[in-house]
Amino acid sequence: MTRRLATLVLTCLTLGACDRQASQYREAFEATIAEDYRSARVILTELARGGYPPAQARLGQMYDFGLGVEPDPRAALHWYRLAADKGEVSAQYYLAQAQLKGRSGHRDLEQAFYWFHRLAEHGYPPAQHQVALMYRDGIGVDKDSDAALQWLRSAGENGYALARRALLDPAAWCRC
Repeated sequence: MTRRLATLVLTCLTLGACDRQASQYREAFEATIAEDYRSARVILTELARGGYPPAQARLGQMYDFGLGVEPDPRAALHWYRLAADKGEVSAQYYLAQAQLKGRSGHRDLEQAFYWFHRLAEHGYPPAQHQVALMYRDGIGVDKDSDAALQWLRSAGENGYALARRALLDPAAWCRC
């Protein structure tokens, strides 16, 4: 009986913490919409340091795009990576984009491909399209026109407009 009670108490405490974090995150999100970046940053920093992945991703965006702070690509990558490692989809996508474009000072094409491919495998259409482009052009991975077309079709089937447009003339798209 004592073990069940301890489990119940721990579950309630954990759920309460999650609700509190979600509530604080909503408050930070609303502050961001209202362009009160200072308030948003304070709340997000506390949540991010506490390990809350959505806050880590949003804080990464603030540093990446200079929302209420000086742009700091290294800080952005730090927060993106923490959230991405915990499965936060938006952080994985922004991390891949930052690595592809070299926003931290150097490009890491293999890591960009890794993150895009990971998202693509989970059915995220923008990432499926990006993986198709990377296979087509040999960016971060060996060129593979068959794989490129497979991922392009997946993105198109999942409703991604750019992929659907490219599928109207796949031979021209893949430069075959």
